[in-house]
Amino acid sequence: MNLNIINKMNEDLPQVGVRTILNGEILFCYLRKYSIFLIFVAFLFFIYIGNRIDCELQISKIERLKRERQDLRYEAVEVSSKLIRFTRRTNVINHLNAKGSQLRESSISPIVIE
Repeated sequence: MNLNIINKMNEDLPQVGVRTILNGEILFCYLRKYSIFLIFVAFLFFIYIGNRIDCELQISKIERLKRERQDLRYEAVEVSSKLIRFTRRTNVINHLNAKGSQLRESSISPIVIE
C-alpha cells in the first residue's frame, strides 16, 4: 500500500535529467506540487517578522519608560530634599525674619496635658 502512494507521487514528477533541469520543467513541477506548503511557509514567515518587529518596539518602549522612571525618581528625591531643607526650624525662622513677619518663636514652653 505504501508503494502505491510513493509511485503515485512520483508519477507527477518528470524524470530528472539535464534537459528537464535546464528548461525549468522540474522546478515548475515541484512548485506546482508544493505550492500550498510554500504559501503556508511564507505566511508563517510574515507572522514571524511581524512578531519580531512588535517585540522590538515593546522592548524599546520598556527601555524608554525605565529611563523616564529613573529621571522621575531622581526629581522626586531632589524635590523632597529641598522641601526638608526648607521646612527645618531654623530655615523657617530665617525666612520669616527676612520677610519682616511679626511672628516670633515662643519663649514659653508648651504645656503638657495629662
